Amino acid sequence: MDWNSFTFAGKHSLDDMGLYTLLTTQSLFAEPKRTAAEWYGMDGERDYSTHNPQERLFFKPRLIGYECHFAADSTEEFYEKARRIGLWLATAGKAKLMPDGEPDIYYMAQAVNLYALDNITGMSGSFPLVFRCDPYRYERREDCAVLEEGTGKREILLGNRGYHVPPVITITGSAKEITLKNGEKELVVAEEIDRAELVVDCQNMTVTKDGVAVNHSARGSFFELSPGANRILVETAGTVSAQVRWRTRYV
Repeated sequence: MDWNSFTFAGKHSLDDMGLYTLLTTQSLFAEPKRTAAEWYGMDGERDYSTHNPQERLFFKPRLIGYECHFAADSTEEFYEKARRIGLWLATAGKAKLMPDGEPDIYYMAQAVNLYALDNITGMSGSFPLVFRCDPYRYERREDCAVLEEGTGKREILLGNRGYHVPPVITITGSAKEITLKNGEKELVVAEEIDRAELVVDCQNMTVTKDGVAVNHSARGSFFELSPGANRILVETAGTVSAQVRWRTRYV
């Protein structure tokens, strides 16, 4: 395994595409989005970067750059290979980027510069490649916490190793109304379920019942898991079980 290689949109840069790559640009962490204002009569400035509904810091996209080289046995084969590489990178859209050097991590990335091919010998060439990525590193393995079937007011205790992340909560059983609470955020779903599956997706801010959207029955706020320990309250007069799923992400 070459630790400078990567898998993008399901294809490995070296094994599948014959690209020899060198990692040239990678930030230690994503750049924070800063909002600041100067006030008369005070030194410096006041930082409002966490003055938002989530009360947390948000981040800009990150860039990951490679220097790419490839070769062929003839000029005709070289240009055919160049077209194949270009088609792979240009049409993938936003897809998983999995560097060999980070075996437990992936990025959501899109190739953004596909225009400069340096033809070195007629049968070999190179080009710079830059991926524009979401701010976060995502763990390839998904985490899960389970609440066994029961009734009343109960808690799910879980630990989030990374940064703030919106969970997906799946509830099954029988109930007429369900309340979910994490910290100061509370979401009430007034939807009757009878052995149906209710899915609360805090990332996409959707609530579905057996795959059908029922957002009209929800009131309150979707929430995120904070770094460290989290305590999710599940309250209902019915009998339900719950599963919380999330993918740890790092800045």
